[in-house]
Amino acid sequence: YQRRVHGGGQFEKQFGTKPPGLRVVGDMDLEFVYVPDQFEHIVKQILRNAVAAVSRTHSGGELPDLVVRIFDGGDSVVLVFQDEGGGVPPSDLKRIWDYGKHQEWEATRKDVQESAWGTGLPTCRIYIKYFGGAMRIESMDGYGTNVYIRLRKMDHSDTKEILHMSGDVWDELML
Repeated sequence: YQRRVHGGGQFEKQFGTKPPGLRVVGDMDLEFVYVPDQFEHIVKQILRNAVAAVSRTHSGGELPDLVVRIFDGGDSVVLVFQDEGGGVPPSDLKRIWDYGKHQEWEATRKDVQESAWGTGLPTCRIYIKYFGGAMRIESMDGYGTNVYIRLRKMDHSDTKEILHMSGDVWDELML
């Protein structure tokens, strides 16, 4: 699976280039149960960080693709997000889990600057831990970052318990 990251017109105006491509590889037929709001928040936040890093690092030229690798880990699903956005300096790596701590960068638009509150990765990690998973970040300073996520495979009964729904409500939603 390969495509361009959404929002190309605005992106080109802001950064002067087309958005990076997104390649999804691995176990493409893998099916698993997840809670949509939290899962989508995690994926969007990690991709948002990757797009911002790649855009800052490769300004003015064609941007390298972002890569998402999907693996069946038996009792878990493993997602690996890879970017060539320059990585996180070692001095900043220990602060990525702190709320309100974000990497400063020059943005050309005020709304981009204001959106960086430093809550994205800590919130993602809380969601992942809540659902029985783990998150690890490895940075290669000067090259890029790999984000590893392991999510425990859930079945519908797990999701029902997590959402604290009664059987009738859950059954209606599953129709």
